[in-house]
Amino acid sequence: MATPDLLIRDGLRAYEWGRLRVAARAAWLVVPAVAICVASTSQKELSCCLGALVLAGAVYLRWRDRAGVRAAALGVSAGLALLLVGLLLVPWSAWWLALEVAVGAWVGGAGRVRLNALDAAQSTALAALAAALGCAGAPVSILMGAMGAVVVGALAGRAVRRT
Repeated sequence: MATPDLLIRDGLRAYEWGRLRVAARAAWLVVPAVAICVASTSQKELSCCLGALVLAGAVYLRWRDRAGVRAAALGVSAGLALLLVGLLLVPWSAWWLALEVAVGAWVGGAGRVRLNALDAAQSTALAALAAALGCAGAPVSILMGAMGAVVVGALAGRAVRRT
């Protein structure tokens, strides 16, 4: 016969495994995007490292709590849009920079409405990492520019008052 302590321990273990399985669903979006980036750039190691950071951040946020699930969804969706912008447009062109700032502003505005400040910052960091992943073959200054454009846009989006 199972003791109450054994039942509690087994229940908690099953609960945590369930949370991890739900959190790992972020891989369905992130892993194919990372594979596309790795295939399209000469900087395969950098792409893999940035992709691992994006995946780890998304899984952690989704595992942490419900607000983290919303933060991860916002960061990954914005990050995938920025990743495509980095792959399709020439980095550091006017359109590229404008789209990076615009998506950053969207992340900041949506984060201001739906998330607390810490979750919004983590969501912005996730989007900035994915933006850097999209232009991983470019020089480091462009990677930093992509991340900076997202952060500046997010700060601007968070600062704007809703009327």
